[in-house]
Amino acid sequence: MDGADLEETKVRSAWIVGQVDIRGWAHALPRQSGTSFSVTQAGPHIALLMSPPETATKAMEDAYIEWFEEAILAPLREKIPELYRWLVEYQKRLVSEMSKVDLAVEISD
Repeated sequence: MDGADLEETKVRSAWIVGQVDIRGWAHALPRQSGTSFSVTQAGPHIALLMSPPETATKAMEDAYIEWFEEAILAPLREKIPELYRWLVEYQKRLVSEMSKVDLAVEISD
C-alpha cells in the first residue's frame, strides 16, 4: 500500500465513520437516566471498529490502528472522555475474558 492509497483510504474511512456514527441521532431518542447515550449506544458501535479486518496484512493492520487512534480515539479522549474510558474498560474486559479461554481444545476427526 503506497502513501496515496493510504491517504485515500483514510479519507474514505472518515467519511464512512461519519455516516454510521449514531451519536447524531442522540437528540431524537428519549433521555436515559444514568449512563449517557454516547456510552450505552455509541460505545458498542465504536468498539466494533477497534480491530482491523482479519484479512489485513501487517502493514495494513499497522496503518489501520494508527488511523483508528488518530481519527477515532484521540478526538473521543478529548471531547467525550466518558466514552473513551468505557472503550478502554471494554478492551480490558475483552482481553481478560480471552485470557480465560482454553486454547487446548482437541479437534476430532
